[in-house]
Amino acid sequence: MGVIIAIEVVLFLAIIVFGVYEYNKLYPSNNENVKTTPSTSSKTLSSTTSTSKQTTPSAPDYAKLMTNLPKNQMIQDLPEGKSLYLRVFSFSSGNRVWDKSFIVGKGTMKEGTLDSPEVTINIHSKYVNSISSSNLCDVMGNARKSGDLGFESSLDYMSLAWKYSSLMKYKSCFS
Repeated sequence: MGVIIAIEVVLFLAIIVFGVYEYNKLYPSNNENVKTTPSTSSKTLSSTTSTSKQTTPSAPDYAKLMTNLPKNQMIQDLPEGKSLYLRVFSFSSGNRVWDKSFIVGKGTMKEGTLDSPEVTINIHSKYVNSISSSNLCDVMGNARKSGDLGFESSLDYMSLAWKYSSLMKYKSCFS
């Protein structure tokens, strides 16, 4: 009886991972070919009107990210010996620019690249300063809703579900 329940749980997890994997294939957040143009305003200011300061987003604080992210419970729950490849991007003249890339392991994080990562997460740099040690799922959900989060895997869905089963409790962060 226990074996049947274990098989059902593994199959259920595989179906969920497959669904997320297929969804990302059908609706990728890969915006490399998207061209954007800045909007222009037709408002004119008179010389007597005071000008307001434009607020620009602050630069991503990667040192803070490298301190906070490894403390997050989702990262703590990564399987031993497995890592995520995190790539951060921004847009310049309507084109995607890769700003930084990190190798994130169970409780560790270092800047670098991976030649053939099993799991890659791409996120817009505007979310870097929002990530704390406790809100990664919320930030990823917001980024996904805005089309600023991408997920790639070199694994088929069964291998992904099996190797990263400890992260299945976070599936709502990706879907």
